[in-house]
Amino acid sequence: MIVKNIYDSEFITIKFIALNFIYLDDKIKIYYVENLFIGGNFMKKTLVKILILMLGLAVGGAIAFFQFKGSDRNNILSKKDGKVDTTNADIKVEISGFDGYAKAKLSKNELENLDVESFNDEYSTDDILDNIDVSVKADKKENLSNGDTLTITMNFKNTSDLNIDITKKKVVKKVKVKGLEKIVNSLDDFDEDTLDRMHADANKILAKDYNDPKEGTNRSFYNGDKVNYEFIRKNIFEKKLSEKDILEKNKFDNQKTYSIAMIYQVKYDEVKDTDYDSDSDKRIITKKEEKTKYVVFVFDKIQANNGGIIYSTNKSYVFDSEEKATNQVKYDGFSLVEVEEDQKTESNDNQNSNESDENKDNSSNK
Repeated sequence: MIVKNIYDSEFITIKFIALNFIYLDDKIKIYYVENLFIGGNFMKKTLVKILILMLGLAVGGAIAFFQFKGSDRNNILSKKDGKVDTTNADIKVEISGFDGYAKAKLSKNELENLDVESFNDEYSTDDILDNIDVSVKADKKENLSNGDTLTITMNFKNTSDLNIDITKKKVVKKVKVKGLEKIVNSLDDFDEDTLDRMHADANKILAKDYNDPKEGTNRSFYNGDKVNYEFIRKNIFEKKLSEKDILEKNKFDNQKTYSIAMIYQVKYDEVKDTDYDSDSDKRIITKKEEKTKYVVFVFDKIQANNGGIIYSTNKSYVFDSEEKATNQVKYDGFSLVEVEEDQKTESNDNQNSNESDENKDNSSNK
C-alpha cells in the first residue's frame, strides 16, 4: 500500500507483513495487523491511531451485537419461545354494595382474552403464560357511586429466562359503575310523598286507638268518655346507619336500616260529669277536662324498592309529657331532625268531633 505524504511529497510505504481474518458466525469479519512498518513520523502516528480506533469499534460492536438482550432479558436474535398477545386483554371486575358505598374487587386470576402461543415444543401455552408476571390496579376501589368511571391498568412483564414476546406490556380498561342499589340514610333520600304517607299511617293508628265506638250516634255520655280527639305531629328524629353498618350490610346483608321516630301530641276531652236531659232523653255532658298524651311512632326497615320507598310502621310508647317522650327517643339512639314549620302537621281531618253542639254549650266550664 502506498500513501503520499502531502507535506513533503515523499512516498511512504506501509507494509503489512501478516494480515489475518477472524470470522464470527460467518457474517462479520474483523481484521487485525500483526506487524506494521510505516515511514514518516506524522502519518505513522495518525494511521496507527486510526487503525486502533477502527479495531476497537469493530470488536466492541460485534460483541455488543451478539450479546445484547432486550428489556425482557432475552437475546434479540435468539429464537422466540412463545408469544402473548394482550391486545384484547380484559379482566372481570366485581362491584358490590350500595350506591356511594360500593367496592370494586379485581384479581389478576380473572384475566380474559389473552392469545397465547408456544414456539418451543418443550413448553405448553400454560407454561408460557405462567412465566408472565401480571399486575392489576384500579384508580379507585371504594365508596363507588353510580356513574363513576374506573380506570383499570394491567401490566404484563416477562421475568423468566424464556424468550417470550408480549405485544402490549400495558393495557388500560375503563369500567362504568351502574346498577347499584340506593341505600336510604337520610330524609333527603325520601320521595316527595314519603313523609306524607308515614303521617297518614300514623293517623290511621291514632284514629283507631283514640276513638269512641259510638262516635256519630245520638247517644248519652258518661263520666270517663273521651271526645274531640286531635292529633298533632311535634318532632321527627332519625337514626342513621354508620359507615361501618353500611359496609357490613354490603358484606352480610344484615337487617340494620335507617329509621325515624315521630312524636305525636294527642289532645282530647275527658267527660267528668253529665246530667239527664228530658227533652232528648239522653245524658249530656256538664263538665269535661282537656287531656294530652304523647305517642311515639317508629318507622323502620326503610329501604328503596322498585323506584319507591318502603317501610314498617310501629307505635312504640305513650307518655304524659313531651319531655319524657323526647328523652326516650334520644335514649333509643335517635337524633332530632330540623324540620321546617310548614312540615309540622296538625291532623284536624282526623279529629273526632263526637260531642254535639248542645253538649259543648253545656260543658263550657271545663
